Amino acid sequence: MADALRNLSTVPEVWQALVDEGVIRVMVGLLDRCAVAGAKEHAAECLQNLTSSNDGLRHAVMSEGGLRSLLLYLDGPLPQEPAVSAL
Repeated sequence: MADALRNLSTVPEVWQALVDEGVIRVMVGLLDRCAVAGAKEHAAECLQNLTSSNDGLRHAVMSEGGLRSLLLYLDGPLPQEPAVSAL
């Protein structure tokens, strides 16, 4: 699921629909609770895509608790670029 949402998040025209359906909350939840490293990486990449050029979505990620989740992700062994970019 996270990989499909990551792929969809590369299309700016669907960003609002993804947000309206709760993708930010879901991706933050995966960062917090998922034990599967690949799913966590896809979640971070999804948030990176959504926030890459949209300050409003960056604020939405922070409002959903994304700051803490992304900082914890940075402490792990996975690639750091998605989390750094999403911040």
